[in-house]
Amino acid sequence: MAAKKRRRNRTPQRAASPARQAVQRAEGTGPSRATDPRTRKEEAHRRREAISRRIAVRRYARFAAVGLVLVGLVAFLVVRSLHNAAENRRREQAQQALLSKASAAAKAAGCTKVRTVPPYPGDDQQHVPTLPALTTYASQPPASGPHLIAPLDSGFFASPPELGMAIHSLEHGAADIWYSPAAPSSEVTQLKSLFGGQDHVIVAPYDYPLPGGQLPADRLMALVAWHQVQYCNQVSPPVVAAFVHAYAWNGADPSAYKGEAPEAGAPI
Repeated sequence: MAAKKRRRNRTPQRAASPARQAVQRAEGTGPSRATDPRTRKEEAHRRREAISRRIAVRRYARFAAVGLVLVGLVAFLVVRSLHNAAENRRREQAQQALLSKASAAAKAAGCTKVRTVPPYPGDDQQHVPTLPALTTYASQPPASGPHLIAPLDSGFFASPPELGMAIHSLEHGAADIWYSPAAPSSEVTQLKSLFGGQDHVIVAPYDYPLPGGQLPADRLMALVAWHQVQYCNQVSPPVVAAFVHAYAWNGADPSAYKGEAPEAGAPI
């Protein structure tokens, strides 16, 4: 009986189940892996790898987002460039078609010949902070004379732009296409379509609350370049096309320029 009892005592005890081991670790009564240096090292390594993976994923996501933005930007620029090129071709073709009609159109629109305007007395290219009286200029609209230090951008303007900047643009070889506020809106829209996007061409209403700030009586349009002016009783795209062809600087065809702007070709 005693021998049997001793044999039972020599029987090895079973290892505690994983659940029991977890309870023992929580109660502090069993072995703890946290106290094992090798285990701590492995867990720290796994944490570092997990952090590195998250950082890499975020980095790749940022690179992908930037790449998509750049691809979209390049695509936009290409499409816009193609669109602008197509618009320029359309505009040039339309203007070329109008040139042959300019002479007859000038008579029908009651246009004067292009006349030369004398320089402003004193310094014809003077930069001033404010313009002198418009009546002191040799023509209304002015074709040269004191002007602001910055030129006016090319384009179409629905309201009167800064006149001193528009005069400066003439000095750089621009053509100012001034229309009266009384001009029919359909004709103004046609001017915008044909000439509003052309470099060194400004299309705008001439209407300033000062003496000399309106077009001469019965004139609905005035075409102005440096020292050159032409008046018309009606808005006439063929006449504008001929004036622009001769007096607006065109970098693609410099030989066509017949004007005398002192800084022709300078950007505006």
